Amino acid sequence: MHALVGANNAGKSTILRALDFLFNASTSKITDESFWHRDTSLKIWIEAEFDDLSESEKAAMDGYLKIDGSFHFARSAAGKLAGDGSDGDGKFSIGQHSNSPQPAIDWLNESKIDGKATKEWIKNPNVLVFNGKSFAEAL
Repeated sequence: MHALVGANNAGKSTILRALDFLFNASTSKITDESFWHRDTSLKIWIEAEFDDLSESEKAAMDGYLKIDGSFHFARSAAGKLAGDGSDGDGKFSIGQHSNSPQPAIDWLNESKIDGKATKEWIKNPNVLVFNGKSFAEAL
C-alpha cells in the first residue's frame, strides 16, 4: 500500500493520472487538459523501469529485458489525429515504447547491418566472432 500526501495542487492527482495512462493507455483518457498549459503541440512521455524482477517475471519478459535484467517501457501521447476535417475533432496519437536490448556486437545488431557493413565483414571475416566462436568458420 502506498500513500500520496501533499498540499492541494501539488500534483497528487497528476501522478495518479500519469500512472493510469502508463498502465492503461487509451485515447479517451487524454484530453487537452492532459497537456502542459493545454498546449497539444507538446508530447506527453511517461516511462517506468522495473528491477528486482522475480524469475517468472524475467521469463515472461525475456525478450524485452535490458542487460541488467530490468524492464523499461514508456507510453506517449501526441497531437490530435485528423478527424472529420474540423480542427480539434480527432483523437490523440498514443504510442507504446519498450526496450528490446540490442547486441553490442555490430554484426549481430540488426540496426547496424547494411550493404556497406556486410561488404566490410566479408573482407574481414575474423570480426565475426561471438563467445570465442567464429561465425565465418561455422559456415
